[in-house]
Amino acid sequence: MTPNLLPQRAKFFLNENHVLTAQRRLSPNDPAAHEALKDPIFTTTITVQEFDNQGLPSQLSTYQLDLAKPNKSGSSAFYYAKANNIEGYFTLNIETVRKLAALDLFEDQD
Repeated sequence: MTPNLLPQRAKFFLNENHVLTAQRRLSPNDPAAHEALKDPIFTTTITVQEFDNQGLPSQLSTYQLDLAKPNKSGSSAFYYAKANNIEGYFTLNIETVRKLAALDLFEDQD
């Protein structure tokens, strides 16, 4: 863990990702989502320590979330999203995207 990470902000970020609710599920073959996510505007990767039934560390799992605008110009009411552990695409509303993308998890280095 980096010494510049702000633990409370990181906890908030993880909680928001944990309860992430899709606005709408899309097919794995959705052409618009597929095209938009070729060039995501935001990508986050989270590595989680898994534990076995005895409470001992077992393995690390990595999850990735990519976000993309539905078009290159102007604002949008939703964003396309793809999580590496879920088949297909989904959309997220703008409020959810703002929470995820605007949070600064690190202290400024002077």
